[in-house]
Amino acid sequence: MTLIQTYRFPQSLFVQISFWLMAFYTPLCAQTSLDSTYNYTQLNENLKKARDEKDINELAVNYYLLANFEAEINANQIQAFDYYTRAIEYYRILDNKDKINEIKYVIGNRYADAGLYKEAIDQYEELLDFYEKNDNLYMRTYLFAKLADVYHITGDIDQEYEYLQKSIELNKSLLDTSLMIDFMLKKSRNYISLNESDSALVMSFQAFKIADKVNDKLRLSQSLFEIAQINFQKQEYGKALKYYTDAELIIPKKPYSIDRRDIYMQLSEVYDSLDRHEEAYDYALKYAFINDSILNHDKVQAEYKLALRFETNEKKKDIANLEQEKEKEKEKNKQQSRALYFLSAGLAMLLALVYFIIRFYTTRIRAEKIITQQEKEIRMRKIKTLEDDVKMKGMQSMIAGQEMERERIAQDLHDSLGGLLSTVKLQFDSVQSKNEEIKNLKEYKNANKLLDSAVEEVRSISRNLQPGALAELGLVPALKDLINNFDGEHYPDVDLQVYDIPKKIDNIVALSIFRVIQELLYNSVKHAKASEILIQVNKEDDELVIQFEDDGIGFDMENLKHKGMGLENIKSRIDFLKGTIAFDSKEGEGLSVLIHVHYQ
Repeated sequence: MTLIQTYRFPQSLFVQISFWLMAFYTPLCAQTSLDSTYNYTQLNENLKKARDEKDINELAVNYYLLANFEAEINANQIQAFDYYTRAIEYYRILDNKDKINEIKYVIGNRYADAGLYKEAIDQYEELLDFYEKNDNLYMRTYLFAKLADVYHITGDIDQEYEYLQKSIELNKSLLDTSLMIDFMLKKSRNYISLNESDSALVMSFQAFKIADKVNDKLRLSQSLFEIAQINFQKQEYGKALKYYTDAELIIPKKPYSIDRRDIYMQLSEVYDSLDRHEEAYDYALKYAFINDSILNHDKVQAEYKLALRFETNEKKKDIANLEQEKEKEKEKNKQQSRALYFLSAGLAMLLALVYFIIRFYTTRIRAEKIITQQEKEIRMRKIKTLEDDVKMKGMQSMIAGQEMERERIAQDLHDSLGGLLSTVKLQFDSVQSKNEEIKNLKEYKNANKLLDSAVEEVRSISRNLQPGALAELGLVPALKDLINNFDGEHYPDVDLQVYDIPKKIDNIVALSIFRVIQELLYNSVKHAKASEILIQVNKEDDELVIQFEDDGIGFDMENLKHKGMGLENIKSRIDFLKGTIAFDSKEGEGLSVLIHVHYQ
């Protein structure tokens, strides 16, 4: 008996798993049975038949049975894992999650048996996730115990203790006495690994008490053996002898008992330590006898498995011949493989060379394309810049030309038509002074009034074309003078609000702002039929902000481009100043305009 205890199913868990197996096997009774009497040939024939009939359930069952056969009889773990994988694929098609996880559990055990402990741990932890979601207390308890066993083998004592504790906690709900005793023995083993012999002794005694209470002879013997082992390590040979002897008396009698063999071996050692060599020799003989029996039994089992593998002893010669032919075929395949290897290597080098050539030219073409595209974009930006410059210069020339033409027309109106109208006015006054009665004539009064209106209109047009107040006094006085022209009962109420306007404003900027506000006023008065107009001019950092609002009829913003040249001229002037302008208007809701321009 060794300190590594094999995990045993609790009775309740055994009943549950038996139920699962019965539930799975019962529908298959009419087809392939999971009975182990099927030989290798029959399983392959059943598999072929299932393939021909495309029977998914039969394919899953036969692959599972073949996997077990390969693992247990043929000892071909690689082929077994391949068949397990195929069985899982078909069970996945059938959406049989329970069977999939049952196979995964078997695979985990195969991994552990093969010494692939990391793979076994991964498999068990994946199953834990599934059973935690399904709240399967039995399987979770068992899987924690399996993980503890694997970590014990790998020497990770901390992880072993952690999973053992988890399994123990879950077993508090299961109340499985046999499982509880096993846990205590495992925990005792863990304490021994940590050199905590006192704690191990306490745990072994607790296991002994529970096993004695439920009259579990096997676990009672194991508990006594653990206690004896701890005392033997502490060199308390008298106590060790007592507990080894008690374990021998209690252990159930059955052939090929590994536990009894270990007790005989330890009794031989403890008698030898007590210098009682005759008793040590007797138990050494008992140990040798039972060990030979176990070895012979294992040999018989191995021969039985070998007989199953080849089905009859008569086929051994055929197998030997096949092996020889197989060796010859292997040698032939090796030679072909070498030739294929060199051919593949040459082909790989050629493909690599072609790949790098193609990649080189592809990269080069891509780089040239990128360079061409960048050069094209640079040319287009230059052309756009030139077009913008030409457009800006054209706009500048146009605005300058407009202002010059306005100035010329204003001058002509003032000098020519204004002077002529002034002369006519003097003539009227001269006629009136010579003939006092004429001023009473209705026609004379109307003519004199029309003449006054014409003189005033010429002056107004002249001022609008060339505002003298703008050049002489600045932007704000010019705007106030402009608004005074709209003072009267037939005009809307115009409210001009000015805040923190800088004294020095570029002449072009001031003139452009004046023209924009002038154009907006004319549009509101002539087209919008506004009754109230608000104009706000203020400074923000290095910008002038102009807010223009009226309560007129408004217009549809989508058709803004069809509203004539007035608004387009406004936008052109703002673009010329490299400012921004935003219109907001709806039909029947008036107009709002927000303008930002740099004043220097």
